[in-house]
Amino acid sequence: VKDHIARLNPTAVIWPNQRMREDAGGRGKVVYHHARPFQPINPIRERILTVGYEGSANYVEEWAPTIAAECKRIGAAFMVNPPRLADVDVVLAVRGKRYGGYSQQHYKSNVKLANAHATGTPFIGLRECGYTETATGAERFIDGRDGLRDALESLLDYEVRKDVAVRFRAAERTIEEAANETLEVLRAARC
Repeated sequence: VKDHIARLNPTAVIWPNQRMREDAGGRGKVVYHHARPFQPINPIRERILTVGYEGSANYVEEWAPTIAAECKRIGAAFMVNPPRLADVDVVLAVRGKRYGGYSQQHYKSNVKLANAHATGTPFIGLRECGYTETATGAERFIDGRDGLRDALESLLDYEVRKDVAVRFRAAERTIEEAANETLEVLRAARC
């Protein structure tokens, strides 16, 4: 990518996260992904009834036995691609090793976390740069399947999840914010 950008010599480059920008030579601006607009806010139920994942079921296939066991342990169901993020009590942002690598871990956007923030839905995810760079401190980051139990355990308390929701909602990244940042880059590039 670094060589390609040098060859093209664009007037502007927009990156999904700081790590990708740095790896590609440090040129350009980071514009983090926004949340989907008009999502309902999570009501934060008394207990965790549903753990959810948005994305291709293939990505979590390796995690299926662990997710099933942990959901059974806490009396929750697991749902892939819920109709609304607010329909789940905890959202997972994980992928199997087959679908992970340097680029996935370091270059993917923060979109899943942005949606969790906007809806106030507690989040458990892998330590991907897009997530860690936009974290509030209320996220639960794990390094592999072994961490899922502790992360879920830390969210069982209703008051904890309510606090997470408040912190997440305060960090909502709107489409307007992302659009304004993109416009700034485009305006500067006209020179």
